[in-house]
Amino acid sequence: MDKIGVSGSEEKGDCYVEVNLDSKELKIDIQSKVQKLYGKAIRKSVEKTLKKFGIKNGIIKVSDKGAYDFVISARIESSLLKAGAEIENDSIDKGKERETKLRRTRLYLPGNNPKLVFDGSIFDCDCVILDLEDSVSMDNKIDARILVRNALHTLKYKQETMVRINPIPLGKEDLKEILKTNVDTILIPKVETGEELEEIIKIIDKYESEYKKDKKIKIIPIIETALGLENAFEIASYKRAIALTFGAEDYLADLGGQRNYESLFYLRSGILNAAKACKKQALDTVFPDINDEKGLEEETKLIKNMGYDGKGIIHPRQAEIIHKVFTPSTEEYIKAKKIIDAFKKSKGVVAVDGRMVDLPVVKRAQKIIDMYGGR
Repeated sequence: MDKIGVSGSEEKGDCYVEVNLDSKELKIDIQSKVQKLYGKAIRKSVEKTLKKFGIKNGIIKVSDKGAYDFVISARIESSLLKAGAEIENDSIDKGKERETKLRRTRLYLPGNNPKLVFDGSIFDCDCVILDLEDSVSMDNKIDARILVRNALHTLKYKQETMVRINPIPLGKEDLKEILKTNVDTILIPKVETGEELEEIIKIIDKYESEYKKDKKIKIIPIIETALGLENAFEIASYKRAIALTFGAEDYLADLGGQRNYESLFYLRSGILNAAKACKKQALDTVFPDINDEKGLEEETKLIKNMGYDGKGIIHPRQAEIIHKVFTPSTEEYIKAKKIIDAFKKSKGVVAVDGRMVDLPVVKRAQKIIDMYGGR
């Protein structure tokens, strides 16, 4: 039986790779829309990847649609794995800590789409989420995992980089590859108990130790069921967790409800209270209608006034609206600065513009100053 593996697509910026390992000799067939200009470079990239994994026989067919080297390499590796090749990519980035506090917007990008994965590095958002879960079909889980790993090795994202893994056991395979990179944060879906989260943290600890990582990976649990919401405080209390968020559609499916303000109010309140009780950020879910800008703005104002620190997005143009809502005006900043300055000079409660200022008011003023600094 032929040992055949395929990966990729014929979409622009991608390549389709087919590997047959039953051949006794090595044959490489490359078809490319840029054959005349980059044919030799593409072949060199293919040969380099095959040599890296010790592949000396097989028929390798590559149909290129303008893919970058990291995409070509990822598609070949995925095809080899699907064909049954026993290979291991040992490239490890030990990572460097970086300060990442502003999370007004988190842009979800499908992890198996090379163009969007590449473009993610230039979008105006605070965080980029390279998704391995819901946006990737079961047939393409390996492909997405390898592509995202290569992208994180190759691209220099200006934003905080996040990866949403699959639930265990697939999530363990995701972590094995993704933790080889300088990823900042792992999003963990469908967390229902502290015990489940602890199991995943142990896996992260294992790979961090094995890879001799210089940084501790942050995690954000995603609450998506009624049971998860009941255990939200326990889940948020884990030291590695830097924030708590939720998935509205899965939660409502668990309850049998329809999405609206009322049906999500209890969930939003529970997530917010659990996160803040543990001194963590509370991050709202995505707004599903990319054409309803007014609805997005209204929902963002709602969650900001509740106390949320940011919101998920599914399209880059949603970021501008959310940033505008979350960014204090110059007038708000001046007022907040006045409160802070007056409180520092006083020895207790002080009045500013006729209003008594105590510690809670000062804390809110400081948050405004911090948010203004990230505009």
